[in-house]
Amino acid sequence: MERFKLYSNGKGFIRFIADVGVITKQIYIHDCIRGISVYTDPEYYSDYVEVEEKQLWEALHVNLQDFELCDAIQKKIARDRYNYISPILSFVENNEYRFSTMKLVAQKHGLTVETVRKYLRTYLTFMNLTALVPHMKIHEQELTQTQKNFRWGLNKFYYTGNKNSLFTAYELMLKEKYTDINGKLVDDYPKFHQFVYFYKKTKKISNQLISREGLTYYQRNKRPLWGHVNDFAPFPGTAAVDQTTLDVYLINESGQLVGRPYLYLAVDCYSTMILGYYLGWEGGMYGVRQMFQNCITNKVEHCKKFGVSITKEQWDVAEVPSRLLTDRGSEFYCAEFNQLTDLGVEIINAPCYRPELKGPVEKALNLLQEMFKPHLQYKGVVNPDFQERGVRDYRKDARLTIEQFERILVRCIVAYNTTRIVRLPYVVDTEIEPFAYTIFNQRKSVHADAFIKVDSNYLNKILLNRTHAIIKRNGIEIFKLHYKRKGFNNRALEGGKVKVAYNPEDTSNIFLYEDGDFTKFTLIDTVFEGISFKEANNLIKRKQNQFKNYETTKIQGDLDVISSINSVVSSSVVETHINTTDVRKTRESEILKAHKKLIIEDENND
Repeated sequence: MERFKLYSNGKGFIRFIADVGVITKQIYIHDCIRGISVYTDPEYYSDYVEVEEKQLWEALHVNLQDFELCDAIQKKIARDRYNYISPILSFVENNEYRFSTMKLVAQKHGLTVETVRKYLRTYLTFMNLTALVPHMKIHEQELTQTQKNFRWGLNKFYYTGNKNSLFTAYELMLKEKYTDINGKLVDDYPKFHQFVYFYKKTKKISNQLISREGLTYYQRNKRPLWGHVNDFAPFPGTAAVDQTTLDVYLINESGQLVGRPYLYLAVDCYSTMILGYYLGWEGGMYGVRQMFQNCITNKVEHCKKFGVSITKEQWDVAEVPSRLLTDRGSEFYCAEFNQLTDLGVEIINAPCYRPELKGPVEKALNLLQEMFKPHLQYKGVVNPDFQERGVRDYRKDARLTIEQFERILVRCIVAYNTTRIVRLPYVVDTEIEPFAYTIFNQRKSVHADAFIKVDSNYLNKILLNRTHAIIKRNGIEIFKLHYKRKGFNNRALEGGKVKVAYNPEDTSNIFLYEDGDFTKFTLIDTVFEGISFKEANNLIKRKQNQFKNYETTKIQGDLDVISSINSVVSSSVVETHINTTDVRKTRESEILKAHKKLIIEDENND
């Protein structure tokens, strides 16, 4: 295969980029249909042959016009976009170089890394400057007036939530388009069979279902199900992440009901192995942070805390996967989660109502519950009938604390990874035991670069909230609080805006974030130390409101002082003749008078 040439087997289209690895015999290709680039084995593409670019255009239903036919503005934009990605093309197969260069390009031109990545993927798909032209339109064949009326009638009366029949839509179209002012049909009105012919010729079943039944119904019940997770995860390193509320009620150490805990999971899409988890009462970004902290934790030591003994090979994960597949939940579709891209992690957000795209984690959440629920009946487990009238109150069955339940959960996860039989059609090596951890370890040894090693403290800082702040002489100001650090005097005098990371639950410290480094600053206003930013903000507001209550008293006091000053000045009638040459003698004389006056007052008091 030649570099950047297009190859196809009649179904898929790939663009060969480079051979990588002399020992592993891996190749780096760009899948033009899915628009992603992956490392893979060359035998998967042994039946691919070189094809013309127009075959790809036909498969994707596009028709790229000649670049010279574009106007000047379109050409300039396309060339600018090509200049953004041109430094990356020579070494596009190098993960580290590609990401660092995209980051530099994004910073230089005021773009996001995702925008640069989009331009790169588009160009690798078509290898044509015209593909980078904005808002390219494909010209459709001109319709006759009758056909336009048919299309209008279908859109107006058939492709709607009213669910009119085809004949009803036809009649309503005639009423609007083919009647005179008296409501009489014109002589040359189109017949129903013509309307039906146009409908059958132009209809798309997906559009019909979406317009008449709704997008949610289509996505859940009618959308075609094809493809496989191995299409975008050909080896370990792509993790699907998700969370659920477990079907079990738990208590605290005092026997009081706490509720149902959250469970967050990160599951490797290729091997279905669970990489990390979090079990707790708090969701959101806190749960996400704890899940990734568990991903990079030594699993042998972690399991020992819960009385479970494993070998390193049975849960050999202490890194962050390089690709994350998530849904659009609030904790996964936010700025803090996207900050993982600073580590070189690629984030893929699945569309709404597409749980099968992250099937490995959805299945893992279900199977884990199926493992413990039969053995915890009448001990807090919630059954499917919990919302029906007259069933038992499962809350009153709660018997376990969260610490006790986690001992059970860890054992279930270890069993899920090590003893559950995994039937994966793309794993054809019969010498590999059919368990998640053996499949994971075998492929991970070849693709170790698909995981990112990161320090626990640095990972925690990466996932902190970020905001813009101002450097002033009295420190970095954020949310009306001020922070200091030795050695930053010059920066304090220069001033300006900076980006800082902070923990919303603790005001004690913030971190100046510059060039991927975090510099710690400590709180100057120590009265607010150790509380959350929300609590500090409330205290500041209460203090301001308290001052407002005494504002009238303060102003009245100022007015009284002004009146007294004016009274004293107006009552002064002494004519002065200032002599500036004997000031010292005059001063000594006044001091002597004051002393004598004080002695006389003391004698009178005695």
